[in-house]
Amino acid sequence: MGMRRKKRFSAKIFSVGVILCMFIFGGVFFKEYLGDPEENSIILYAQDMEGEPFLPSDIEISESGEESLPAEEAVEEGMTSELPTEESEEEGMTSETPTEEPAMEEEETKPEDSMNPEESESIKQDFFEDTLFIGDSRTVGIMQYGGIRGATFYASSGMSVFLLEKKTVYIPEEGRMVLSEVLERKQYKKIFLMLGINELGYPFESIEKKYGEVVEQLKASQGEAVIYLCANLHVTKEQSEKDSIYNNENVNRVNQMIAGLADNERTFYVDVNGLFDDEEGNLSMEYACDGFHVWGRFYTNWADWLQENAG
Repeated sequence: MGMRRKKRFSAKIFSVGVILCMFIFGGVFFKEYLGDPEENSIILYAQDMEGEPFLPSDIEISESGEESLPAEEAVEEGMTSELPTEESEEEGMTSETPTEEPAMEEEETKPEDSMNPEESESIKQDFFEDTLFIGDSRTVGIMQYGGIRGATFYASSGMSVFLLEKKTVYIPEEGRMVLSEVLERKQYKKIFLMLGINELGYPFESIEKKYGEVVEQLKASQGEAVIYLCANLHVTKEQSEKDSIYNNENVNRVNQMIAGLADNERTFYVDVNGLFDDEEGNLSMEYACDGFHVWGRFYTNWADWLQENAG
């Protein structure tokens, strides 16, 4: 009886020993070949059709907590991730007026000819208060660099008489509007209509008809406003000679048509070209930053000229 108990006890000890050995050596084996579960986690990933791994590091988490592909992966081939900007319809024209310009020596101003800058700014602000500018990229230049305060600008690169009811323009504190909505919001004292260059290329008869309709629209909706029909700025000689559409012959023809719409009672024609032309009647290279626009610094001259000649 005693011998049997000893054998059973020895068998139990042996079994426990075997189990302990399996546990110890098994743990070493799993740690050696599979890694410590506390230090290494198993990364699951899918594969694309070509067998390349798609790792979690390829996913970006947005602020909202949603997963998304990186920008370069999320955009279709041939597309950009940015919204398109409005492009100018003027051939060869830039959508923004350049601000950089070559250094120029400033002429000395005699004390008796100078004006207090604050006084000059105040006079300009008073003159253009309750004024509406309607125009294209040149008018945008006046808005940005002309130093005019108190006016409303319905102006955009590529604007034409054919787009006034199709192309919205952002009006501060009001939102995006077409022209008729701008005219409904208030009555203006002065209106400067500065369009015509983007219309070149359309049949001349359609330009004349539409331009006349716009003038009548302004007169009907703005009963108290004085309306200034502005000549289109000439292009440079180089631009004029190389282009069959955007040249000074066509610009002058449109300007002549615009002048014919002025009744000299409520509508008046004003022509700024004498300020910027060279001796041959082209936009002078002294002022031009490209074939169509003047440098940013000269828009203040343009605004001052309007104030002096539209009074």
